[in-house]
Amino acid sequence: MHVKPVRYQNQRCLHFITFSCYHRMPLLDTSTAKETFEQTLERVRARYACYIIAYVVKPEHVYVLISELERSKLDAQAHYVTTAACERFFGLCHCFK
Repeated sequence: MHVKPVRYQNQRCLHFITFSCYHRMPLLDTSTAKETFEQTLERVRARYACYIIAYVVKPEHVYVLISELERSKLDAQAHYVTTAACERFFGLCHCFK
């Protein structure tokens, strides 16, 4: 039986988010791709009124240490950053289908 993970939100804590590129492809290996991701992350920070404490961009995955969100749940923010970055890279978000 699959156990659903427990999410601790609205605890005034930091959250560590990690995610990988589609099929762990090195989509973030160029400086242009990294800058695009950073711009997307800045849009997320402004849109959701949160603090980005630290982040690491690797060629095929990303780590982000983020504060509690003022305007949304954490899963909505994580979904926005991944799909927005995908749309900027590929024009259409076909990555998560």
